[in-house]
Amino acid sequence: MRRKLLVVVLLAGSLCLAIPGWGVQLKGGENVSIAAGTSTPDDVYAFASKVDIAGKVVGDVLAAGGQVSVSGPVTQDVMLTGGNVTFSGKAGDDLMAAGGSVTVSGSVAEDATITGGQITFAKDSKVTRDLLVAGGSIALDGGIGRNAKIAGSKVELDGPIGGSVEVDADQLTVGPNAVIKGDLTYTAKQKPRISPLAKIMGKTIEKPMPARPKPMCALGCKAAWWFLRLAMLLVAGLVVIALAPKAAERAADAVFGRFWLSLLVGFLFLTVVPIAAVIVMCTVLGLPLGLILFAAYLISVYLSRAFVGLAIGRWLFKRFGNESASPYLGLLVGLIILWLLIAIPFVGKLIHLVALLVGLGAFVTARYTMMKDLRREGRI
Repeated sequence: MRRKLLVVVLLAGSLCLAIPGWGVQLKGGENVSIAAGTSTPDDVYAFASKVDIAGKVVGDVLAAGGQVSVSGPVTQDVMLTGGNVTFSGKAGDDLMAAGGSVTVSGSVAEDATITGGQITFAKDSKVTRDLLVAGGSIALDGGIGRNAKIAGSKVELDGPIGGSVEVDADQLTVGPNAVIKGDLTYTAKQKPRISPLAKIMGKTIEKPMPARPKPMCALGCKAAWWFLRLAMLLVAGLVVIALAPKAAERAADAVFGRFWLSLLVGFLFLTVVPIAAVIVMCTVLGLPLGLILFAAYLISVYLSRAFVGLAIGRWLFKRFGNESASPYLGLLVGLIILWLLIAIPFVGKLIHLVALLVGLGAFVTARYTMMKDLRREGRI
């Protein structure tokens, strides 16, 4: 049954990638670069500590890493995530970016969706259609063709916007170069600072802060939900360690040992398997197999964070010279640390996404390696 499931996933994934126009170049390692003046005729998926795409890409770009830079033209979508993300090229379709620091100084032919700790749109940046951005500190000096929705702690608007703007912020500043052709609707904890030179052609509408529950009640509910989610994942992880300790250890070792490979495999697994399940379920005979595949997919996605927690705990105990520590204790310590990181505003969502992808990829690669070892030993 396991071998059949693997064959179904591979066949479905191959079918998807074999469709005309779905050519993909996968690039990984310590550094990935596409030199200026070159042209790549396929989609580019790059996962590395440092990614630098200066050449032309005829297709989509998906890049993740510590430092990610795209300065060349891309004919379709651009999707970037990393610690430090810079986009100064041209996107022929949408731009989606997430990172600790995101800087945009290029042009986007359609929509842009950005999230991060510190987000900067330079004066020469341009989004032809709509903008959706959420982060800590947001500075918008570039041009937006239509509407913008912005949420952040500190928001500064100082560029032309062709439509209306909705802002939810602690601090809002509208600079002298701001030109808003539609309405400015805002919710702010502090009184906004709007320059007298700013041009707001529509209405300026202040929306009241939403009614909030009593602080102790809100804090108590959040804490209870936090502990409940942690406890549920902890129990699931403990069951996995009890039933398959070697498999859990292999997956945990792959989290840091094969980080970028796990990130790539996790992304592919997260996107390809649902398509495979749907393709299989399109036939009457394949319906049960498709349902089983989809159930296994959901379970793997849920358990992915547990493997990252176990990896963190094992790494900490090894760091302090206690390599023989119980994996159960390692899972507990690691999950608490991971859950605290996920609770960090704004950045926590990015950490959660990376943990999900890496944990999922580590589990898949560990299972593949284990099956290959068993076949080589003649045990299956």
